[in-house]
Amino acid sequence: SLVISGLPTQSFTLSIRSNSSIGLFSPSDFFVTKVQSRSYLALHSSVTSIPAGVYAYWIQLTGPSATEYTVETPSYLNGQSVSILSVISINQEPPPPVLSSAVYSSDGSVMTLTFDSLTNKGRTSSSLGCSELFNFTCANISRCQWTNSKTVQAYVRGGQYCALPGDGVLLSSAASIKALCQAADGECGSHAWKNASTAVSVQISPPSDPVLPSVLISSPSSIGACDNLTIDISSSSGSGGRPWKSISILVEGSDSRSVSNIQTFLDAMYILSPLSISSSLFTKGHRYSFSFRLCNFLSSCGEAVHR
Repeated sequence: SLVISGLPTQSFTLSIRSNSSIGLFSPSDFFVTKVQSRSYLALHSSVTSIPAGVYAYWIQLTGPSATEYTVETPSYLNGQSVSILSVISINQEPPPPVLSSAVYSSDGSVMTLTFDSLTNKGRTSSSLGCSELFNFTCANISRCQWTNSKTVQAYVRGGQYCALPGDGVLLSSAASIKALCQAADGECGSHAWKNASTAVSVQISPPSDPVLPSVLISSPSSIGACDNLTIDISSSSGSGGRPWKSISILVEGSDSRSVSNIQTFLDAMYILSPLSISSSLFTKGHRYSFSFRLCNFLSSCGEAVHR
């Protein structure tokens, strides 16, 4: 894929050129013009059927708006900014896969681990204990599921300190992850291929679009002078299947002395829901509000107020 950040004032042609007489990509030419409804443009091209070898290719811009852009590529060849494409024989040993990312889903229920290339899945079953493949906190009690030859979904079990964003993930020493043999007859001699490195660590990333917790408060809007106030937030959702990382309550009201006493009680005593606040802490005839803030292990927080 090619991404054009910002559209041209007029138009230009983007062409993919190479050091080979064989066309490497299809399509290889794109005509780009200004589109008012977009701020960027993604172009897609596929590699054609080509012999094994190492190819260099580069982007060429022509047309009225060509000078409005610069091309970013990782390498240079004879002063030319290029990218390198290595095509190997189907029976040639490819580089071993590398664990490349570990990212939580938006609600924190699943961690997706991805390799940079197709694997043999370590010759494991589709569903297995995570410790058979990975080394992360609580992997020994978590379940993993291969979704394809590059991707594993981990259902992390345990407390709020298991596999947190920022923690590292390694391949387990018990894992035998190799590149996938893609020969039609399955005979590549891949049993002798190198295993993926168990020394490569990736940092667990939080979701890019986290779902905020939903705070639901069940409590009466008024109580009698001798009644305790019961507040229940147990129906709240979005903890990611774990205990809440933090629960905070802020009390406000027209009687500062009783507000201070209630706040002190909550700061010292609030652990479980439902919560019962003694009637002796309230002052008759005054109104109070309770602001709840619940944060999950991804540090995503939801708020609600009860008056």
